[in-house]
Order: sequence, then structure tokens, then C-alpha cells
Amino acid sequence: MKKTTKKLTRKALVEKGVGIGFTAMRAILAGRDVEQTLAAVKKAFPKAHTTRANVLWYRSELTRRGIKVPSLAHKKEEKAPTKKRKVRGTIASLNIAAVHRPTENMRQA
Repeated sequence: MKKTTKKLTRKALVEKGVGIGFTAMRAILAGRDVEQTLAAVKKAFPKAHTTRANVLWYRSELTRRGIKVPSLAHKKEEKAPTKKRKVRGTIASLNIAAVHRPTENMRQA
């Protein structure tokens, strides 16, 4: 006797808690950042074409639905100190009015 397998519809998969969106939203609500969420989706669905933009969309979708989403913890990288440029003169010494003075051709138009 053959055992037939029932193919689940998309609605049934969502209700069951299986899918890219469900996986992404579950990871987001667990407090994972974008890269960790993306890695969780890729692990569960290796052939998925999910991008950072998709993960960010799921974050905003949860917020739109009124669900409190953990904030993204941005890690600030320490930058090397930059050299300050020396400015010659002051703004008053630039004589900007002379640069933007209309010419004779412009006055005739």
C-alpha cells in the first residue's frame, strides 16, 4: 500500500509556523540583529533569496502590526583620528559677491 503525502498549502505552512517570514520574525523577536536573522533564514532555507532588505521589511512589518521589536544594537567602530585641515583666511575674506556678480549678457536678458 502506497503512503500518500499531503502537500501543504502556503496558508497551512504559515499556520503551522513554517516559512521564511515566520523564521525571520521569530529571530527578530528573539533579539537577533539583521545579519544573525539572515543567517537563521539561510540555515533553514538554503535556496532562499532573502536579503538584508527583506529582513528589515519584516522588522517594519512587525512594528506596523503593533508588536514591540527589539531595537538594533549598532556597534560603533572606533575611527582613527583624522587630521584637521587648516583653513586659510576667513569667510569674510572670500568676497563672494564678486564671484556672483551678473555679467552684461545676463543683464540684457
